[in-house]
Amino acid sequence: MDNISTHFTWKDVTASETAKKLGWVNELPEILHDIAIAQAMLLENVRSVLNVPLSVSSWYRCPALNSRVGGKPNSAHLTARATDVVPIGLDIIEAYNMVAKAGVMEDIDQLILENDKNGNRWLHIAQHPHGDEPRHMAFKLQKDEVTRVNS
Repeated sequence: MDNISTHFTWKDVTASETAKKLGWVNELPEILHDIAIAQAMLLENVRSVLNVPLSVSSWYRCPALNSRVGGKPNSAHLTARATDVVPIGLDIIEAYNMVAKAGVMEDIDQLILENDKNGNRWLHIAQHPHGDEPRHMAFKLQKDEVTRVNS
């Protein structure tokens, strides 16, 4: 498996349980490779802050997959600028708080603690679009309720 960075692989970038179940190929266009590499570096920095491995549940999504999973039409996942991760061996709220207070937030556009209707929780970590300044936004989304921690 070819690594995109020290702890992440190109397979992580395109892995999707939904695509796998549907028999879809979620292939990253070559034009997005540099963005995916920049996102991997951001994730390495987050991993360093947390000092635990990160399990990737969603990174790049092709338009059909993004639509299928209910992603927003302008989702950063469509350009490989966002990754949903779960820290292994660390409470998700503690991980969220650690990242929100760390210097790595200077490079983060959005940090969102998200959950689904089944109670699964993850961190959504997004970089800013090329040329834009990061907004340094941190949110907790719970039961369709948004709590802004900083901006």
